[in-house]
Amino acid sequence: MNYRLFELINDHAGRIDGIDDVMEFAATRLLYLIFAVTALLAVVTLRRRRTRPVVELGAALVLAFAAATVLAHSNSQQRPFQSHHVHQLIPHGAGVSLPSDHATAAFALAFGAYAFLSRRWGVVLAGAALVVGVARVWVGVHYPGDILAAAVIAGLAVVAVSLAATAGINSAHRVEEHSGAPADQTLASTIRIVDVLLSAFQPDRSDPQLLDWTSAKPWWRGTIPGTSAWPTFRAAIRASPLAESSFHPFFHEIVSVQVSDDADEPPSVVGEFWPGAVVGSLLVAQAGVAVRAGAHHLDADVAARSALYWAWWRCNRRAVDLSHGWGHNSQWSTNFRRDYIAEGHLHYNVDADPSRQPDRDLNDADRIDLLRYRCSIRTDLGADQWPFDDTFVEQAP
Repeated sequence: MNYRLFELINDHAGRIDGIDDVMEFAATRLLYLIFAVTALLAVVTLRRRRTRPVVELGAALVLAFAAATVLAHSNSQQRPFQSHHVHQLIPHGAGVSLPSDHATAAFALAFGAYAFLSRRWGVVLAGAALVVGVARVWVGVHYPGDILAAAVIAGLAVVAVSLAATAGINSAHRVEEHSGAPADQTLASTIRIVDVLLSAFQPDRSDPQLLDWTSAKPWWRGTIPGTSAWPTFRAAIRASPLAESSFHPFFHEIVSVQVSDDADEPPSVVGEFWPGAVVGSLLVAQAGVAVRAGAHHLDADVAARSALYWAWWRCNRRAVDLSHGWGHNSQWSTNFRRDYIAEGHLHYNVDADPSRQPDRDLNDADRIDLLRYRCSIRTDLGADQWPFDDTFVEQAP
């Protein structure tokens, strides 16, 4: 069966020069492109201060190559051109055929990218890895079984590392539970639930920019609960409603803006879309509000429609979250932004590392405004800023 499948593919080689050229490139050089894309994804991940997914990818690659080496030393299957008359399009030395090193590397990079870095790019790279595998058969240096074995080895290596990482996260959560410390990643998943519950109160905008850019679909594709779900959930987690009637960016998320005739009029709350919540001194959700303000304080369109940072999903505006578009381990290892009310002060993003360099694209005033309001307020700063390492403390009102 293995040889018959080989013949079905390799018999087409040598007929059309253009196709042969493409297959020769895929068999010899496409792997370098797969590696380059994966390396770029890893750099982007490290730029987001996330080392764990890159370490997991590296561990999967090491495990895959170790398993492939063991398999290669435990069998004596020769390459097709050593025992059959084949259409061999590229030069290659004799040796063990099972498994294909090229295919092992290609599939390990692709599956690892999907699991740990980016699902969207992982799918693209998996397609490229399949092309590498078919090309290695087309040019006459591997059997289809060699490619299948490489894909299985790569898949098992990624699954093994992924399971080990998940077990490590669960163990860390158990330690946190026993120590009484809050589990940020559990809070992060809770906040996703909150984002879904709050969507029932939000005006719906038909804007492609609000969709999941990896699939062109909404970030949340399930049923949107009714407005009674949020107070029920709030009671279940023993959260208290916010009682702040005067506008403050710590307590309030701007949903809509009424422009005042007085350009110097500061923001004030004129309506509430949904109530906020706190658990003890921890802010769980800001209240969504309509505000009235002068143009010197808020630009109505910018404050209500610019990208909202530290949010997983909104119906009415673009949300920017560190987990967007990344593999499942990155998704669930994203920490929740913790803001506290303590000793008469408001503490923003307390888990940030102040020793890291601030975003050089922003001046200090814009950085603090983006941290406090979580969105742009006068000039749209875009959706590609990096406020996640900023922290701030100010006097409570």
